[in-house]
Amino acid sequence: MKMSDDMTYDETVKLEAMVEMKNKADSLYNDFCANVELRAKDYKGAGRFEVWSDSHNTIYVVAGGESFLFQCRFLHESYNITITPSCIFDGIKDDYKGVGHLASYIKQCKKQ
Repeated sequence: MKMSDDMTYDETVKLEAMVEMKNKADSLYNDFCANVELRAKDYKGAGRFEVWSDSHNTIYVVAGGESFLFQCRFLHESYNITITPSCIFDGIKDDYKGVGHLASYIKQCKKQ
């Protein structure tokens, strides 16, 4: 049985969109690993590194276990994203605002 024989046009369009999201998740994960640097001076204990802050907002990267955790602690909202291709993919698929903050932070790190 061939998969292409069983899929409708609409299912194929959805699959292509999912593959595009998967590729974006893989790219963000790889860019995070290649460009985010954790500095000892930014260490706040318990595996937490403060990587950006202003007077009311802070972004942390938490190292622990088998993956990193990206945390936004803003005045009126908070976001957590586990840095794995699968979790980033889920965030993209769910239109989770934290993914945009992660992408923006990675872009900033790539410029440095």
